[in-house]
Amino acid sequence: MEERIFNNNEGYICKMKITKKQFKSYVDVQKSGITNMWNIKLVCDISGLKEEEAFFIMKNYKELNEEFNLK
Repeated sequence: MEERIFNNNEGYICKMKITKKQFKSYVDVQKSGITNMWNIKLVCDISGLKEEEAFFIMKNYKELNEEFNLK
C-alpha cells in the first residue's frame, strides 16, 4: 500500500503505510468480538499493532478494506 497522509484532527499530519498483514490483524480482532474496538490499548495488545497504526486503520478503514478485499 502506498503511504497515505493522515490528519489526526489534533493539528498534525503524518504519513503511514499499512500492510495487508497489519490490516488483517486489526480485522481479526474486530471479527473476534473480544473487545470494543475503541479500547485501543487492548486492540493493540491483541493485534500487535501500534496505537498510531490502529487509529490510522480506524480512520481509513473503508479505503483499506477496498484495497485489501478481505473476506
